[in-house]
Amino acid sequence: KPLLRLLAAAPGPLPEDLAVEIIGCDTEALHSTGLRLGSDIVSAPYGLELFHKTLREWLTHRADNRFWVDAEMGRQLIADALFTELDKSGNSYLLRWRKLIIEWLPGLLASAVQKGSPERFKKLGDVLMDLWQYATAERLYREALRLQRVTLPAGHSGIARSIADLAKLLLATGRHNEAEPLYLEAIALLRNNTQNNPIELAQCLQGLGELMHFNYEEAEPLFREALTLRRTALSA
Repeated sequence: KPLLRLLAAAPGPLPEDLAVEIIGCDTEALHSTGLRLGSDIVSAPYGLELFHKTLREWLTHRADNRFWVDAEMGRQLIADALFTELDKSGNSYLLRWRKLIIEWLPGLLASAVQKGSPERFKKLGDVLMDLWQYATAERLYREALRLQRVTLPAGHSGIARSIADLAKLLLATGRHNEAEPLYLEAIALLRNNTQNNPIELAQCLQGLGELMHFNYEEAEPLFREALTLRRTALSA
């Protein structure tokens, strides 16, 4: 049942090593389970899957079904495992299940317990930004910012960080007109916050300077202030 639950929940073929990680068994035990299930599951090029969508529908139909499996629980288990991998890895390109993190996790997050955590949206957004998945990263950054504006007091540095993340993404995708007001808002919030991080302010100033790099007179003081902040902070 634990394997069927995952297969019913997975948006696509489930890698065997991910199933082993979630279930807490070894590869031999997983293989034995697969043999007992017989033709109910098939080995796809990228993992295991149910032989037909009608089996998924039957397994997840609860009424009078002693074989019912909770696909919602399965989706949460998959999301938890992928987030654990995000937290463990320091390099987006060395992630296990990188393809699933890109393709599955944003959709799983929408209904997972992590959906109320702006930190989870931001973390996933950062990874997808590194992997050039700009459209999905933008949606995640915007949701992180929406959650923070609702839950944090106005002027909180966390809001400024999320605004800066979104501005950086817009700058990277050439949307300068959208990025500029966000950088200005983030800089204003960080200047007014008595506990602001000077490196974060320097990053915002540098981003705004890069955006204005063809306007040398406006860009130069931004770069100079960013350099001063970094020198002061790193020499402390």
